[in-house]
Order: sequence, then structure tokens, then C-alpha cells
Amino acid sequence: MHALKSLDSTPSSDASTEQSIDAIVTKKLLETVQLKEVKRWNHKIESLVLKKLLPDLVEKFSSINSQE
Repeated sequence: MHALKSLDSTPSSDASTEQSIDAIVTKKLLETVQLKEVKRWNHKIESLVLKKLLPDLVEKFSSINSQE
């Protein structure tokens, strides 16, 4: 009977281990979401910069090619 009771009860070390695991998983999940969001924003910024600069770059390269 004592063995069954010890299986049913959760020792404090198991609870703290579970909390530690939850904290690690939560931290890793947050880091992953932040990294994904940063990559998404970087892509948006790069797209906007390219859209803004591309006409100027095309004009400059075409003028360089016409001078040769």
C-alpha cells in the first residue's frame, strides 16, 4: 500500500523538475517565435528597400552600359 501511495504522490523534486522543463520549453518557444518574427520583418524591410532602390539601380546600370 505504501508503494502505491508513493507512486500517486508527486515529490517536490518532480514538480520542480517539471516546472524547469516547462520554463525551458516556454523560453525556447518564445525564442523561436521571436526569431521567426525577426526573419519575417527582415524580409519585409529587404523587399521595401529593393522596391525603392531597384529603379535607381536599373537606371544607373543602363547608363553605365550605354557609356561603354
